[in-house]
Amino acid sequence: MHDSSRTPVQQAADWIEYVNRHGGARHLKPQAYNLYWYQEYLLDIGAFLLSVTVALLVVIRVAFKFLCKIC
Repeated sequence: MHDSSRTPVQQAADWIEYVNRHGGARHLKPQAYNLYWYQEYLLDIGAFLLSVTVALLVVIRVAFKFLCKIC
């Protein structure tokens, strides 16, 4: 680090110029920009959790009805 003839500010400026010359740094952009709208708002996960909850409630209700008929 001490052998470098360039200061950190000069090296940072070189990298900024490099990125500008080559049209940006696509590999550094967050992948969240590539998500679908329903993935961004977690609607797919919400729908899955809602369907599992509804299925569990239906199973519990059917089980209670069955147990009430037996008793």
